[in-house]
Amino acid sequence: MDGQNLQFITNPKAYLEKNAIVCYTGEAAQKSDVNRISGNTLAVTQEFNTTVEFDLVRNRIGYIDLKILGGTGTYGGTGRRGRAIVGNYIPYLGQKDNAPSSTNFGRINLSQVTTNYVFTFTFTGCNFVVTREGGSVYVYHEPTAGVWTGSVASRYSGATILHERIGPAYDARTNSGFGCLVRASGTRWIAYVQTPNGIKMSKDRLSETVIDI
Repeated sequence: MDGQNLQFITNPKAYLEKNAIVCYTGEAAQKSDVNRISGNTLAVTQEFNTTVEFDLVRNRIGYIDLKILGGTGTYGGTGRRGRAIVGNYIPYLGQKDNAPSSTNFGRINLSQVTTNYVFTFTFTGCNFVVTREGGSVYVYHEPTAGVWTGSVASRYSGATILHERIGPAYDARTNSGFGCLVRASGTRWIAYVQTPNGIKMSKDRLSETVIDI
């Protein structure tokens, strides 16, 4: 919409340096979109493996809204001009302070992804955690909490931890951000994470981490 998708596709890093993105602010909206695409009313599960189309739209406040439009081919039927962003999505399964285990975190098997982009729910204290399990690389949306005890490895039984924490630079004034994965080459991905100053972004507030699969 209004050229935002094409700008992102053309140069994801440059786009992320300039535009603060929000991908859902409530679980109900995420569930509604996932259910609509899945054709059911079930709870959101750990993995949502469907290839979907995303749309970036600047809202009246000034930040960019990222939403799942639907399955592939949806964009053309909406009357929108331009092109959709085709990618995958890591669900957010809510805060799990009483059961901090990877079985309760949304994830994606990055080794099986055929698109070039992976998005996830807005980070509000959360982080990406990257593991190797049974020969595949998984990326989790971990709802990290300060009250948790034990090591990161203790939450990922049987997995090899490749990256313990990829997330915003949280501090006393910053409790949210945005993260996405962009394919750099066939087996190399870049995890980009925004730590915006309110709704403003700059180069120094974007981090990148290489993930090899």
